[in-house]
Amino acid sequence: MEIEIAYTKDIAPGNMVGVEKNGKAVLIANVNGTYYAIGNICTHMGCNLSKGILTEDKVQCACHGSVFNVKTGAVEKGPTEIPEPSYRLRVDGDRILADLDVKVPFTKSNAKKCICWQCPVQADSDCIKKNEEKMGEVMSTKFFEPEIVPGLYCSSGVASCKDIDTSQTCICYKCPVFVDYNLAEGQPIDHYCKNGNAK
Repeated sequence: MEIEIAYTKDIAPGNMVGVEKNGKAVLIANVNGTYYAIGNICTHMGCNLSKGILTEDKVQCACHGSVFNVKTGAVEKGPTEIPEPSYRLRVDGDRILADLDVKVPFTKSNAKKCICWQCPVQADSDCIKKNEEKMGEVMSTKFFEPEIVPGLYCSSGVASCKDIDTSQTCICYKCPVFVDYNLAEGQPIDHYCKNGNAK
């Protein structure tokens, strides 16, 4: 469920703020007019990332120098090796809305286990095919964004490609990610590409 977490007027381009919502510490960054949110507690020693330095799409922790990508939560530089959770945002007027109930982290390790690319729902999508061509580059570099990855919808939510066929049978229940995070116990339990991320 989306909740209001901030106002656009309070976060100018190149700036970031830390907020506490629903028991979660969230860092919101404005990168060239686009807003992104990741966890605000550094996964190394628990410092607030909002007290660090934002440079383009990277935040450096003020305590020990770990660097995270604010678009994805990925670790760009240690000492930490653990990524931050990443939250999808939506701007409605001057309000920034977020769904903080993300159960599956959007990480490369989960993307490697994901079997969405085998799914009949995506089989005839030209948009998915174009994104698949970029996947080798995406998985081998630090550029890793939900809009490009043709899968892991249980984490990122509704597919950005609109030419998928959600009338086809879903194979999510066969996926290692589905099993690892016990998604059968949550909602929705299938067609995350249409129904949104797992909760």
